[in-house]
Amino acid sequence: MSQSKTIRALAVHAPGAPLSAFEYDRASLGADEIEIKVEYCALCHSDLHLMDGDWACTFPFVPGHEIIGHIIQTGASVRDLKPGQRVGIGWQCGSCGLCEVCTTGRAHLCEVGKKRTCVNQYGGFAEYVRAHQHFVYLIPETMPSVHAAPLMCAGLTVFSALQTWVTPKTRHIGIIGMGGLGHLAVQFAARMGSKVTAFDLSEDRLTLAKELGAHQAALTDSAPKGTFDLMIAATAASLDWNHWLRHLTWGGVLCLLGYPAEEIRISPDILLDGQKIVTGSVVGSPETMRTMLDFAAQHHVRPMVEELPMKQAQEAVARLRANKVRYRMVLKADWE
Repeated sequence: MSQSKTIRALAVHAPGAPLSAFEYDRASLGADEIEIKVEYCALCHSDLHLMDGDWACTFPFVPGHEIIGHIIQTGASVRDLKPGQRVGIGWQCGSCGLCEVCTTGRAHLCEVGKKRTCVNQYGGFAEYVRAHQHFVYLIPETMPSVHAAPLMCAGLTVFSALQTWVTPKTRHIGIIGMGGLGHLAVQFAARMGSKVTAFDLSEDRLTLAKELGAHQAALTDSAPKGTFDLMIAATAASLDWNHWLRHLTWGGVLCLLGYPAEEIRISPDILLDGQKIVTGSVVGSPETMRTMLDFAAQHHVRPMVEELPMKQAQEAVARLRANKVRYRMVLKADWE
């Protein structure tokens, strides 16, 4: 089948500008690359940071890094995937493959040749998108595409943190924030077998947390001290970090998933007394992505989504900015 020489997309042409129609030339396919026809692409807060110029990127900027579609062509060196298969692409679409982290199963931490799906190249708000074969993932048959899309970044982010820090000794996990990340973190953590308590400022979100598997749900100012083995900060809000560290048991871990706007200030006494750990987690490795997708399919972990056609992408952006999305926004490609 012949393919057009240009690709239709939606782009931001300057920081803070609205999305508008954009076309770009279709380049030759690399030997290790896979091209997919985009069918669904979720919208993430990271896209907003990039659209606004908060994070470094080039313009015109085509957002989108939570992508589901079908393979339409593969490079000459691709062996394990083939045209017609349903696949996903997340935040990362390549790495150097040679450095220490790449060769030890931590390619998401590569600082030599990491490539991000929509940073300095065109993302998923387009007809087609490409990635290195090692960063293209088969989607389980039982997983609807509209639900799979947010898992490619949000799902991987929370699952990777839990996989890293949940041990056989982890009895009680606290999830701070019941938004786009938190409602997934509750589902994954509960299905891993730990006791889960969710915290939020909204009574409605706390009710939802219990429906999704949380054993307890409480307002953010009512956590008992010294209770949790692991706390996941699934929010970008600037919190009273000392307050939350006091709720960890000895040797407990506080893991940040968001990017607070303000500098983090922590009392050394709280860390030293009880040997507590503060850490962060960003997306995950290709191996973790595959494990996450299988786990989500097997244990019926599903993001709560709102769906709009791609032509209403600007409306989707406005809703996300206004914090009106419950809880992940997914755009369905409609270029015809």
